[in-house]
This record gives sequence, C-alpha cells and structure tokens, in this order.
Amino acid sequence: DRVQAAHARYFLDLAERGEPELRGPAQLDWLGRLTAEHDNFAGALRYAIGARDVPLALRFVAALSWFWLMRDYEAEAAEWAAAVCGIAGDQAPPGLADSYAICHIVAAMSAAASKAEPPGGGLMDTLRTAVSVASPDARHPLLMLATPMLAFFTGDQERGLRGLRALGADPDPWVRAAGHAASGHLAMNGGHLEEAAADLARGYAGFTAVGDRWGI
Repeated sequence: DRVQAAHARYFLDLAERGEPELRGPAQLDWLGRLTAEHDNFAGALRYAIGARDVPLALRFVAALSWFWLMRDYEAEAAEWAAAVCGIAGDQAPPGLADSYAICHIVAAMSAAASKAEPPGGGLMDTLRTAVSVASPDARHPLLMLATPMLAFFTGDQERGLRGLRALGADPDPWVRAAGHAASGHLAMNGGHLEEAAADLARGYAGFTAVGDRWGI
C-alpha cells in the first residue's frame, strides 16, 4: 500500500507539472514524456479509485484532461472521469471545486463524443453542474471555455460567440488565442466568413506566439 501510494503521488506530481506545459513551447517534449508514462498514470488512477481517495483521483483527472484531449483518448477519458465522478459524490471536496468541475466536463464531453450518457444526466445538465461548482476565479482552459460553450450547446449561439470573443481580452495569451480560434470556428459554421477569417487569423497568431503547435 505504501509503495502504491508513493507511486501515485510521484506520477500525480509529474502530470501536474506537465499539464500547463502542454500549452506552450515545450508542448512536444511534454506530450512525449506523458505518453511514455501512460501505463503508470493508469495504474495510479486505478489505485486512487480503488482506495476511494477522491482528492487524489480528482487531481489526476484535472491534470490529465488536456493530455487526453490532445491524444484523442475520448473513450479512456470518459471511463476514468465517470469512475471518479462515481466516488466523488454530489459535492466537491474542500479546495478542489475546479478539479471536480473539470472531471464532470471531461465525463460529459467524452460521453457525448462516444454517444454515451454522461454520469449525472445529459450533456447540458452536466455542463451546468460543472459551471456552477467551479470557483469564480477558475483559470483552467476547460473551465474558461465551459460557460460560452454551454450557451452554444443550449442554442444561444450569439451569447456563446460573445462569451468567446470576450476571452480575446483575457490576460492569458493562450486563453486569448483559444477564444479567437473557437469564435472563428463558430462564425464559420454560421456562414460569417469574413468574421471567421479575422478570428481564426488572430487565433493562429496567438498560438504561434505562445508556441502551441496543437492550437496552430
């Protein structure tokens, strides 16, 4: 038990150190490093869930969510997030509101991609829950994008577009780039090609400046 706990702590530290690096110039190095430890992350997550260590499990999902997204591991992400939601209950542990919200978002998005039912209800209900429990000053990209995307999914495309464009004034350069890129895609889907071209150009420039090849 002591060895398993130490193993889980070690790989949680690695995942949490690598998570922000996946959105910057060291992206490819860290993507390779995290990919190499894929099985170790799985073993650590199994331990956390089996031990019903909710804080440890939630932190793992929050730390690995962007890695799963970049690697197109939707099915795996859905399985882990649903399992962690299952032991987490209806309330976030103290100090882990954002990790709790991210876990629900990953479960909902991954389930929607595989046409499964996310834990706790449909996609919209799960996103509403996640948005409501996240801290007001949440800075993780998934949480920053959740509110405007919720508006989009519920049919209020104008509100969603306004929310994404508001991210274009965020102090975080990656968030600005993501807001421009997402609003560009929505504008393109709506047939507003000139607006889409302008937004996507800003997103491209922003991702180039921060060194995010995935975003580019």
